[in-house]
Amino acid sequence: MNSGRIAIGLLIILAFAIMLMVKTTTLPNAYAASNSNQSTTASVTVNGFVSITLTGGTITFGNLDPGVNDSRATNAPLLVRVDNATNVPVMGYINGSVFTDGGSNSFVVGNMKLNITGNSTAINASCNTARCSYTLTPSWVFNETAPLGTGHKGEYFWNYISVPEGQAPTTYNANVRICGQQTGAMQCN
Repeated sequence: MNSGRIAIGLLIILAFAIMLMVKTTTLPNAYAASNSNQSTTASVTVNGFVSITLTGGTITFGNLDPGVNDSRATNAPLLVRVDNATNVPVMGYINGSVFTDGGSNSFVVGNMKLNITGNSTAINASCNTARCSYTLTPSWVFNETAPLGTGHKGEYFWNYISVPEGQAPTTYNANVRICGQQTGAMQCN
């Protein structure tokens, strides 16, 4: 009878030992959270971007007599502003078309000049720097000594015209284009 009790006792001890082993062994749980960490790189190339704004409207010289020289526009100056979105150095170019009445009367855009200043009240009449007396041409005139800069910077364009002697009386119009481009980029078109 003792041996039966010993055998039952050993079985009970063995059962406890097996239960302890099962309890201390981690078994996979089908509902346990799992994760896997992976990594990669992200890449973006930001393009050079130029945005300029021209304010001041039409360049107006009013009524002038033939032979008048360097008459300032009545709505001077025009403001050319490099907008905040610009993220590269900007060079300024300007050109113009022939002044014409739409018929047979015309004169060259080279009769129009401009001075560029950083000041909205400086007429710059005694200007003797490289930023003065730009003569408009049908080709783009490069402002090589005066970069417009980057981000929210403005330059004021003071416009002047000379009317040739003997010019026929009528209203003349010309197109004036201002181009801002990234320094070193292809020329404006």
